[in-house]
Amino acid sequence: MCAIKKHKLAALILVIVMLVGILIHSAVFWVINKAFPPLTYTTADSAVVVEMRLFLRRFAETTIGVCSTVFLVGSIMMLYSFIKTSPAVAFYKLFLLFSVTVVAMFACTVPFAIADKVFRGDYLFPVWGILAIMVLLFSILLGANLIKYLRNK
Repeated sequence: MCAIKKHKLAALILVIVMLVGILIHSAVFWVINKAFPPLTYTTADSAVVVEMRLFLRRFAETTIGVCSTVFLVGSIMMLYSFIKTSPAVAFYKLFLLFSVTVVAMFACTVPFAIADKVFRGDYLFPVWGILAIMVLLFSILLGANLIKYLRNK
């Protein structure tokens, strides 16, 4: 398998891992906020409900943390491999990949945020964090690709 196909497959796997993490995070948050709204329990059972809410929230945070870490570490490793071994790639392909990934990230979380008007911002926090690192890595990728392109010209 050539280097470009390996990079494509690795990028696809990493993006899927990240999108699954965002989707699980958003879905669990939505369930928490709809099934266990905060500060609405005054009975003796409220401690159990609060514990369930906190458990599910930790689960969602852990899931997005693991998935985003796998995505970011994998992306850094791919970037290093690309810089060392791959030829220059057409810039429109890089922009297309980046754009589709960003749109997919928001597609996994925005519907949940729209459906939950009270906690809308909570859904987007992980996306902003991942996006900030992605922009940095994408800038490095563009710079490395430009250098490769200019050297081969």
